[in-house]
Amino acid sequence: MSRMDIEKLMLELAETGASALVKCDGERLQQGGDAWTFVVTGGPLKEEGPVRRDDISLESSLENGLLALRDRGPQWHWLDKYLLGEE
Repeated sequence: MSRMDIEKLMLELAETGASALVKCDGERLQQGGDAWTFVVTGGPLKEEGPVRRDDISLESSLENGLLALRDRGPQWHWLDKYLLGEE
């Protein structure tokens, strides 16, 4: 996965009615844990629940979160452009 335009991604997620959050947790970082969190919730995810991925890097949390979101159905296949670096 190439570097993605995170601002564009977050705006496109919000346009679906969902809320998106990227976080770097200082406590988890100090403990050597997965400091990065990517969460998408609400909107079209209300029934199935949120997607959350914690990982050691921003890129990993985004990639794994987008893959999980994409697996929720064809309405999320537009995320391929971010996963394939075509955005």
